[in-house]
Amino acid sequence: MAEYFQLLALIAPVFILLAVGMGLRWGSVLTPEAETGIVNLVVKALYPCLIVNSMLRADSFRGSPQALLAPVAGAFAIAI
Repeated sequence: MAEYFQLLALIAPVFILLAVGMGLRWGSVLTPEAETGIVNLVVKALYPCLIVNSMLRADSFRGSPQALLAPVAGAFAIAI
């Protein structure tokens, strides 16, 4: 039962944020333009940062001489 609550604690913030976003959108607090800007921010800036952070924190990735090669190559590919 403890594992269930640990899993729930991990995924609950995601669903809470989804519910808050839906409430703001249905309540007309967020305009379609603001929604587009938030989506662009998350997809183009925050999500890549999360991926790089996860890669650099992984035990299998740490200590590798090529640890920064993948993030730098990815950033270069995006910049092109």
